[in-house]
Amino acid sequence: ATAAPDDVMEGYFAVLAIKGEETKRFIVGLDYLNDPAFLRLLDQAREEYGFRQKEALALPCCPQELQKILDAPKS
Repeated sequence: ATAAPDDVMEGYFAVLAIKGEETKRFIVGLDYLNDPAFLRLLDQAREEYGFRQKEALALPCCPQELQKILDAPKS
């Protein structure tokens, strides 16, 4: 098993929002795995990249789109 980078604490994981040449890395809490908008991005990532991604999970969206999801109030 590979150790997580130092900036990824327990209960979090790293993702990359990638759209064209624009890429930004985010550290996301595991609780977002229940968020419908984030789950849609995961479905898009599965369709575009499959299940063989290594290290940070790549999401096919612009960084601003992911930031909106992370900034939205949780229900």
